[in-house]
Amino acid sequence: MLRVEKITYEVKGRKLLKDVSFQLRKGEVLALLGANGAGKSSLMRLLCGDTVPTEGQVSLMGKPLQQYSPMELAKKRAMLAQHNNMSMAFKVGEIVQMGRYPHYRSMPSIHDQEIVEEVMDVCGVSIFTDRSYLSLSGGEQQRVQLARVLVQIWDNPDSLLLLDEPVSALDLQFQQQVLALTKALSRKGFMVVVVLHDINLAALYSDRILMLKNGRKWCEGTPIEVMEKQNIYTVFSVQADVSIDTKTLKPIVKLEELLLDADQFNTKLPQIRQKDKVIDGCIKNYKSDPLYRLDEESMEMGLSELGLLRLAYPQHVSLLIPDFVALLTEFAKLGTVYSIAYNKAGYMEMKGVYTLPISDQNRQVWIVQNEAYRMSLDMTTWSAGVAVFNEWGQSFQFFDHKGLLLHKVVLIEGTSNKEEYDGLLARYKSPDQDALQKDADTLLPTSPSIVPLCMGRSIALPLWKSIVAQSFAQKTRASCSLINAEGIYTYEGQIMSLVDQGERYQIIYPDCTITLDKLQGLRIVLEINEKDTDGVTFSLCDENNRVAMQFQIERGLLSHPSCSNFVLESQTEQLKKSIQI
Repeated sequence: MLRVEKITYEVKGRKLLKDVSFQLRKGEVLALLGANGAGKSSLMRLLCGDTVPTEGQVSLMGKPLQQYSPMELAKKRAMLAQHNNMSMAFKVGEIVQMGRYPHYRSMPSIHDQEIVEEVMDVCGVSIFTDRSYLSLSGGEQQRVQLARVLVQIWDNPDSLLLLDEPVSALDLQFQQQVLALTKALSRKGFMVVVVLHDINLAALYSDRILMLKNGRKWCEGTPIEVMEKQNIYTVFSVQADVSIDTKTLKPIVKLEELLLDADQFNTKLPQIRQKDKVIDGCIKNYKSDPLYRLDEESMEMGLSELGLLRLAYPQHVSLLIPDFVALLTEFAKLGTVYSIAYNKAGYMEMKGVYTLPISDQNRQVWIVQNEAYRMSLDMTTWSAGVAVFNEWGQSFQFFDHKGLLLHKVVLIEGTSNKEEYDGLLARYKSPDQDALQKDADTLLPTSPSIVPLCMGRSIALPLWKSIVAQSFAQKTRASCSLINAEGIYTYEGQIMSLVDQGERYQIIYPDCTITLDKLQGLRIVLEINEKDTDGVTFSLCDENNRVAMQFQIERGLLSHPSCSNFVLESQTEQLKKSIQI
């Protein structure tokens, strides 16, 4: 038995090990685990007897190591060190033979020679017998050193085998063979202590595991007892998942991927790669959120939303012929779908069935209307249309001449008619799919559209939120209009829910969701129409003072006490007089 009793090891006032105790019985394999500098190699040198602990004691077979003579100890324990430097060109057979030196005086016996031959064969180094050790690869040299260590105690099953990182230079096959060999020897009585960095190999081939942290024993036990997420994180500072192999009943540790961005630590990378980094980030965000919108930085680099779609799903985007009016008239065949419109303030997502569109006299603006919502679409702004089939489902998407997404029609799983979608795609798919690879500048030109300017008195954001909340609480009807270069989308009904996340604000109707994802950058204007005695309109204006959205509510909501303290420039009373409350 190997007994380690409260050993402490100090070098130049620095304690490398502190109060470490454990026992190892015959026939056991103990794996030492720990981060670099935890004290594993220092502990192995103490177990070997090469160094003496500052405090405590190491005993082998009931006898302190210091009481063994060097020759006697060499026959009872053998150690494979972490580093085995050799500059002289010994032959491989000569190096392995050195392991038997404690067992003879001048000439090795036949028994010694048989052990050397057997061990070299087991370690797979017999073919190197007459080769120079210096001509071998790192992994081959490590197997030769292992053979040298094994021949030292091969015929003594009561001995101690110490292996400090014995598989660090070996391929997968020899990693398994070496550890299987040591485990097989332990079953014949050998005591084995092995230092490993592969925690899964430690779990598979050891009987017990001892974890070290900063020179102290952190935990000790069977692999199942020791291999816990908390222990692994504490000792190695890595996140991992631990499961049990149903075949071996051994724990399996799966590390979580650590993601690093080279731009965060390498300041010498060419700046030209910044655009690639931005594009990669946009693609990642787009694949995780189908409603993701490009920011100003990305668009300044020349990336369009149509270009982002093409880069993210190169095999799942089909260009449509530009007969958009005809396609619009057939959307009713799809059944219930989501219609999504976008602008700089956010987006509106409406659920319903397209009706047959009605055009104005110039056949420029087409109106789609049902009981809940109304869409006024300027079809001349649609420069490109695509059909998309990806992990988020099937959709038709339409873009302006700059590649900016204007309108999206999304099928609803289990509700929309997928056969009609396939039919529309077959009829309207462009024969020139290569045109999709062109830059946004080459898209068809579109007619300029005018979005109205904001006119009126600015009010504070909390006032507007409070008024919307009152409309929700009192279950009054409120209408919302999203305005973009393409047209106007309007929905009217009772608000079902509000989601306030600070910068992001959602107003949820029964079949419509309005999401404002850049709320802090908007200016809110109260517009009073003296002829309209029932309602008032709030316009949400973007940084260019263009109307992005409008909300119309009942005028009486402004008289609520909670709405009287937020008007800018302390003009509450003057505002009340102007609306004749």
